[in-house]
Amino acid sequence: MKLSTLSVSFLTMAGLTSTLPVDASTVSCSAGLTTHSAQFESAIQYDDEQNKANPTVNVLVNGKVAKMLLDTGSSLNLLWDPSLLDGTPGTPGAPSERMDYHVASADARRVEAELADGRGHAWREAFYLVADSALAAEGYAGILSPQAVAGQNAVVIDFERNCFFTSAPFDVKSVKGVQIGRGKNIRNPLALMVIHVKFDGRDVPLLVDSGAASTMILDSLIASKPKGAQAPRMMDVSGTEIPRANQMRLLDFKVNGLTFKAHPVIPVPPAPQQGVPEAGVIGMDVLKDRILYYDGIRQEFDLLTRRPVAKYTVVEPQTREQ
Repeated sequence: MKLSTLSVSFLTMAGLTSTLPVDASTVSCSAGLTTHSAQFESAIQYDDEQNKANPTVNVLVNGKVAKMLLDTGSSLNLLWDPSLLDGTPGTPGAPSERMDYHVASADARRVEAELADGRGHAWREAFYLVADSALAAEGYAGILSPQAVAGQNAVVIDFERNCFFTSAPFDVKSVKGVQIGRGKNIRNPLALMVIHVKFDGRDVPLLVDSGAASTMILDSLIASKPKGAQAPRMMDVSGTEIPRANQMRLLDFKVNGLTFKAHPVIPVPPAPQQGVPEAGVIGMDVLKDRILYYDGIRQEFDLLTRRPVAKYTVVEPQTREQ
Protein backbone atom coordinates (compact mmCIF):
# COMPACT_ATOMS: atom_id res chain seq x y z
CA MET A 1 0.00 0.00 0.00
CA LYS A 2 1.39 3.39 -0.97
CA LEU A 3 1.23 5.62 2.08
CA SER A 4 3.28 8.74 1.54
CA THR A 5 6.04 10.50 -0.36
CA LEU A 6 9.01 11.92 1.53
CA SER A 7 12.08 13.90 0.46
CA VAL A 8 15.02 14.61 2.74
CA SER A 9 18.05 16.68 1.84
CA PHE A 10 21.56 15.26 1.90
CA LEU A 11 23.32 17.23 4.63
CA THR A 12 25.95 16.90 7.30
CA MET A 13 23.75 17.23 10.35
CA ALA A 14 24.80 18.59 13.73
CA GLY A 15 23.42 16.90 16.84
CA LEU A 16 20.82 18.66 18.96
CA THR A 17 20.40 18.46 22.71
CA SER A 18 17.75 16.10 24.05
CA THR A 19 15.65 18.77 25.71
CA LEU A 20 12.28 20.27 25.00
CA PRO A 21 12.92 23.94 24.11
CA VAL A 22 9.33 25.03 24.81
CA ASP A 23 7.71 25.08 28.23
CA ALA A 24 4.62 26.58 29.79
CA SER A 25 6.44 29.76 30.86
CA THR A 26 7.38 30.90 27.35
CA VAL A 27 5.24 32.92 24.94
CA SER A 28 3.04 30.75 22.76
CA CYS A 29 3.91 30.33 19.09
CA SER A 30 0.34 31.39 18.33
CA ALA A 31 0.78 34.85 19.90
CA GLY A 32 0.07 37.59 17.36
CA LEU A 33 -1.39 35.13 14.86
CA THR A 34 -4.63 33.94 16.44
CA THR A 35 -6.62 34.21 19.65
CA HIS A 36 -7.36 30.50 19.50
CA SER A 37 -5.47 28.38 22.02
CA ALA A 38 -2.71 26.23 20.61
CA GLN A 39 -3.50 22.54 20.96
CA PHE A 40 0.04 21.38 20.23
CA GLU A 41 3.20 23.41 19.70
CA SER A 42 6.95 23.16 19.54
CA ALA A 43 10.03 25.23 18.85
CA ILE A 44 11.91 24.45 15.63
CA GLN A 45 15.67 24.05 15.29
CA TYR A 46 17.74 23.43 12.16
CA ASP A 47 20.80 21.44 11.17
CA ASP A 48 21.74 24.31 8.87
CA GLU A 49 20.69 27.56 10.58
CA GLN A 50 21.54 29.83 7.64
CA ASN A 51 19.47 27.90 5.09
CA LYS A 52 17.02 26.55 7.67
CA ALA A 53 17.41 23.05 6.25
CA ASN A 54 16.00 20.01 8.05
CA PRO A 55 13.57 21.67 10.51
CA THR A 56 13.71 19.68 13.72
CA VAL A 57 11.43 19.42 16.74
CA ASN A 58 11.98 17.71 20.08
CA VAL A 59 8.79 16.12 21.37
CA LEU A 60 7.85 13.44 23.88
CA VAL A 61 6.88 9.98 22.66
CA ASN A 62 5.66 7.83 25.54
CA GLY A 63 7.36 10.28 27.89
CA LYS A 64 10.75 10.00 26.16
CA VAL A 65 12.41 12.88 24.29
CA ALA A 66 12.46 12.21 20.56
CA LYS A 67 14.25 14.26 17.92
CA MET A 68 11.95 14.39 14.88
CA LEU A 69 12.16 15.90 11.41
CA LEU A 70 9.19 18.24 10.88
CA ASP A 71 8.16 17.22 7.37
CA THR A 72 5.22 18.67 5.45
CA GLY A 73 6.12 16.26 2.64
CA SER A 74 4.55 13.44 4.64
CA SER A 75 0.96 13.03 5.76
CA LEU A 76 1.98 10.28 8.20
CA ASN A 77 4.20 10.13 11.30
CA LEU A 78 7.16 7.76 11.07
CA LEU A 79 9.28 6.10 13.76
CA TRP A 80 12.37 3.93 13.42
CA ASP A 81 13.42 3.93 17.08
CA PRO A 82 11.56 0.97 18.66
CA SER A 83 12.84 1.88 22.14
CA LEU A 84 10.23 4.66 22.19
CA LEU A 85 7.51 2.01 21.98
CA ASP A 86 8.45 -0.01 25.07
CA GLY A 87 5.21 -1.22 26.59
CA THR A 88 3.18 0.14 23.67
CA PRO A 89 1.50 -2.57 21.60
CA GLY A 90 0.94 -2.16 17.90
CA THR A 91 -2.51 -1.81 16.43
CA PRO A 92 -4.15 -5.25 16.85
CA GLY A 93 -4.10 -7.15 13.58
CA ALA A 94 -2.31 -4.35 11.74
CA PRO A 95 -0.64 -5.84 8.65
CA SER A 96 2.70 -4.76 7.27
CA GLU A 97 2.19 -2.03 4.68
CA ARG A 98 4.41 -0.50 2.03
CA MET A 99 5.82 2.98 2.66
CA ASP A 100 6.95 4.79 -0.49
CA TYR A 101 9.70 7.38 -0.15
CA HIS A 102 10.86 9.65 -2.97
CA VAL A 103 12.90 6.85 -4.60
CA ALA A 104 12.98 3.77 -2.39
CA SER A 105 10.30 2.08 -0.26
CA ALA A 106 10.09 0.09 2.98
CA ASP A 107 7.73 -2.07 5.01
CA ALA A 108 5.85 -0.23 7.76
CA ARG A 109 3.61 -1.25 10.65
CA ARG A 110 1.03 1.00 12.27
CA VAL A 111 1.52 1.58 16.02
CA GLU A 112 0.17 4.02 18.58
CA ALA A 113 2.02 6.02 21.22
CA GLU A 114 1.46 9.05 23.43
CA LEU A 115 2.67 12.24 21.74
CA ALA A 116 3.28 15.30 23.93
CA ASP A 117 4.84 18.75 23.66
CA GLY A 118 6.47 20.87 26.37
CA ARG A 119 3.23 22.57 27.42
CA GLY A 120 1.18 19.67 28.72
CA HIS A 121 -0.64 18.83 25.48
CA ALA A 122 -0.73 15.07 24.99
CA TRP A 123 -2.80 12.38 23.25
CA ARG A 124 -2.54 9.02 21.55
CA GLU A 125 -1.15 9.40 18.04
CA ALA A 126 -0.67 6.97 15.15
CA PHE A 127 2.86 6.31 13.88
CA TYR A 128 4.24 4.01 11.20
CA LEU A 129 7.22 1.97 12.38
CA VAL A 130 9.93 1.28 9.81
CA ALA A 131 13.13 -0.72 10.28
CA ASP A 132 15.68 2.05 9.76
CA SER A 133 16.50 5.39 8.17
CA ALA A 134 19.59 7.27 7.05
CA LEU A 135 18.60 9.93 9.60
CA ALA A 136 19.01 7.54 12.53
CA ALA A 137 22.79 8.08 12.52
CA GLU A 138 22.16 11.78 13.18
CA GLY A 139 20.01 11.10 16.24
CA TYR A 140 16.60 11.35 14.59
CA ALA A 141 13.95 8.99 15.96
CA GLY A 142 11.42 9.63 13.21
CA ILE A 143 9.39 12.09 11.17
CA LEU A 144 6.57 14.25 12.49
CA SER A 145 3.92 15.24 9.96
CA PRO A 146 2.44 18.59 11.08
CA GLN A 147 -0.80 17.96 9.19
CA ALA A 148 -1.15 14.52 10.78
CA VAL A 149 -0.71 16.08 14.23
CA ALA A 150 -3.28 18.75 13.36
CA GLY A 151 -5.93 16.25 12.28
CA GLN A 152 -9.20 18.20 11.91
CA ASN A 153 -7.49 21.42 13.04
CA ALA A 154 -5.31 23.92 11.21
CA VAL A 155 -1.52 23.90 11.42
CA VAL A 156 0.70 26.99 11.37
CA ILE A 157 4.44 26.68 10.79
CA ASP A 158 6.33 29.89 11.51
CA PHE A 159 9.71 29.53 9.80
CA GLU A 160 10.63 33.11 10.76
CA ARG A 161 10.15 32.78 14.53
CA ASN A 162 11.01 29.07 14.36
CA CYS A 163 8.02 27.34 15.90
CA PHE A 164 4.79 25.60 14.90
CA PHE A 165 1.38 25.01 16.43
CA THR A 166 -2.02 23.50 15.74
CA SER A 167 -5.30 25.19 16.62
CA ALA A 168 -8.88 25.60 15.51
CA PRO A 169 -8.99 27.10 11.99
CA PHE A 170 -8.98 30.91 11.77
CA ASP A 171 -9.12 33.64 9.13
CA VAL A 172 -5.56 34.72 8.25
CA LYS A 173 -6.92 38.12 7.17
CA SER A 174 -7.07 38.95 10.88
CA VAL A 175 -3.25 38.71 11.14
CA LYS A 176 -1.74 42.20 11.14
CA GLY A 177 1.54 43.38 9.64
CA VAL A 178 1.97 40.60 7.09
CA GLN A 179 1.70 40.05 3.37
CA ILE A 180 -0.73 37.18 2.76
CA GLY A 181 -0.43 34.91 -0.26
CA ARG A 182 -3.79 33.13 -0.38
CA GLY A 183 -3.98 29.74 -2.04
CA LYS A 184 -5.71 26.39 -2.31
CA ASN A 185 -4.43 22.91 -1.65
CA ILE A 186 -4.96 20.41 -4.45
CA ARG A 187 -7.14 17.66 -3.04
CA ASN A 188 -5.35 14.30 -3.25
CA PRO A 189 -5.83 10.77 -1.84
CA LEU A 190 -2.80 10.98 0.48
CA ALA A 191 -3.84 14.26 2.16
CA LEU A 192 -0.53 15.90 1.26
CA MET A 193 0.20 19.61 0.85
CA VAL A 194 0.18 20.04 -2.94
CA ILE A 195 -0.31 23.46 -4.55
CA HIS A 196 -0.09 25.07 -7.98
CA VAL A 197 3.06 27.05 -8.81
CA LYS A 198 2.81 29.34 -11.84
CA PHE A 199 5.53 29.68 -14.48
CA ASP A 200 5.61 29.91 -18.26
CA GLY A 201 1.90 30.67 -18.25
CA ARG A 202 0.92 27.36 -16.69
CA ASP A 203 -0.08 26.05 -13.26
CA VAL A 204 2.29 23.27 -12.16
CA PRO A 205 1.40 21.10 -9.12
CA LEU A 206 4.24 20.84 -6.58
CA LEU A 207 4.47 19.11 -3.20
CA VAL A 208 5.16 21.47 -0.28
CA ASP A 209 8.08 19.68 1.37
CA SER A 210 9.85 21.14 4.40
CA GLY A 211 12.01 17.99 4.47
CA ALA A 212 13.70 19.09 1.23
CA ALA A 213 16.39 21.77 1.39
CA SER A 214 15.94 22.79 -2.25
CA THR A 215 13.08 23.12 -4.71
CA MET A 216 13.02 20.38 -7.37
CA ILE A 217 11.01 20.38 -10.61
CA LEU A 218 10.81 17.91 -13.49
CA ASP A 219 13.71 18.36 -15.88
CA SER A 220 11.32 18.23 -18.85
CA LEU A 221 9.62 21.43 -17.62
CA ILE A 222 12.72 23.55 -16.99
CA ALA A 223 15.44 22.11 -19.28
CA SER A 224 15.46 25.25 -21.44
CA LYS A 225 16.04 27.63 -18.52
CA PRO A 226 19.44 29.30 -17.87
CA LYS A 227 21.94 27.16 -16.03
CA GLY A 228 22.89 27.92 -12.45
CA ALA A 229 25.28 26.44 -9.91
CA GLN A 230 26.01 22.75 -9.53
CA ALA A 231 23.05 20.85 -8.10
CA PRO A 232 23.61 19.50 -4.55
CA ARG A 233 23.21 15.84 -3.72
CA MET A 234 19.86 14.86 -2.21
CA MET A 235 18.76 11.70 -0.44
CA ASP A 236 15.42 10.29 0.63
CA VAL A 237 14.65 8.88 4.08
CA SER A 238 16.18 5.48 3.22
CA GLY A 239 19.48 7.05 2.22
CA THR A 240 18.87 6.43 -1.50
CA GLU A 241 20.24 9.26 -3.62
CA ILE A 242 17.63 11.20 -5.61
CA PRO A 243 18.56 11.36 -9.32
CA ARG A 244 19.11 14.91 -10.57
CA ALA A 245 20.74 16.95 -13.32
CA ASN A 246 24.28 18.20 -12.77
CA GLN A 247 23.36 21.88 -12.82
CA MET A 248 20.48 23.84 -11.36
CA ARG A 249 18.23 25.97 -13.55
CA LEU A 250 17.25 29.60 -12.91
CA LEU A 251 13.47 29.93 -12.92
CA ASP A 252 10.96 32.79 -12.56
CA PHE A 253 7.82 31.55 -10.81
CA LYS A 254 4.99 32.51 -8.47
CA VAL A 255 3.82 30.73 -5.33
CA ASN A 256 0.43 31.95 -4.06
CA GLY A 257 1.01 35.16 -6.01
CA LEU A 258 4.45 35.73 -4.45
CA THR A 259 7.12 36.25 -7.12
CA PHE A 260 10.54 34.55 -7.23
CA LYS A 261 13.04 35.71 -9.88
CA ALA A 262 15.92 33.64 -11.31
CA HIS A 263 15.51 31.22 -8.43
CA PRO A 264 17.83 28.16 -8.57
CA VAL A 265 15.84 24.94 -8.98
CA ILE A 266 17.11 21.35 -9.21
CA PRO A 267 15.96 19.48 -12.35
CA VAL A 268 14.89 15.91 -11.57
CA PRO A 269 13.51 12.99 -13.60
CA PRO A 270 9.96 11.73 -12.98
CA ALA A 271 9.55 9.93 -9.64
CA PRO A 272 7.53 6.71 -9.34
CA GLN A 273 3.81 7.50 -9.44
CA GLN A 274 2.54 7.87 -5.87
CA GLY A 275 -1.08 8.68 -6.69
CA VAL A 276 -0.42 12.42 -6.24
CA PRO A 277 -0.44 14.83 -9.22
CA GLU A 278 2.84 16.61 -8.54
CA ALA A 279 5.75 17.62 -10.78
CA GLY A 280 8.33 18.26 -8.06
CA VAL A 281 8.64 19.79 -4.60
CA ILE A 282 8.85 23.22 -3.00
CA GLY A 283 11.74 23.13 -0.53
CA MET A 284 13.00 25.18 2.38
CA ASP A 285 14.78 27.57 0.01
CA VAL A 286 11.29 28.99 -0.69
CA LEU A 287 9.61 28.26 2.65
CA LYS A 288 12.25 29.63 5.04
CA ASP A 289 11.39 32.85 6.88
CA ARG A 290 7.71 32.51 5.91
CA ILE A 291 4.61 31.39 7.77
CA LEU A 292 2.62 28.45 6.43
CA TYR A 293 -1.09 28.15 7.20
CA TYR A 294 -2.75 24.86 6.24
CA ASP A 295 -6.33 23.74 6.80
CA GLY A 296 -6.86 20.29 5.32
CA ILE A 297 -10.62 20.33 5.85
CA ARG A 298 -11.11 23.53 3.82
CA GLN A 299 -8.16 22.72 1.53
CA GLU A 300 -6.62 26.11 2.32
CA PHE A 301 -2.89 26.78 1.99
CA ASP A 302 -1.60 30.30 2.67
CA LEU A 303 1.87 31.83 2.83
CA LEU A 304 2.38 34.79 5.17
CA THR A 305 5.40 37.08 5.21
CA ARG A 306 6.05 39.58 7.98
CA ARG A 307 6.88 43.00 6.63
CA PRO A 308 7.20 46.50 8.14
CA VAL A 309 4.09 47.76 6.36
CA ALA A 310 1.30 49.98 7.60
CA LYS A 311 -1.35 47.46 6.64
CA TYR A 312 -1.27 43.87 5.58
CA THR A 313 -1.65 43.00 1.89
CA VAL A 314 -3.76 40.13 0.59
CA VAL A 315 -2.61 38.41 -2.59
CA GLU A 316 -5.56 36.50 -3.99
CA PRO A 317 -4.94 32.94 -5.26
CA GLN A 318 -4.18 32.47 -8.94
CA THR A 319 -4.78 28.73 -8.98
CA ARG A 320 -7.49 26.99 -10.93
CA GLU A 321 -10.76 25.89 -9.35
CA GLN A 322 -10.47 22.40 -7.85
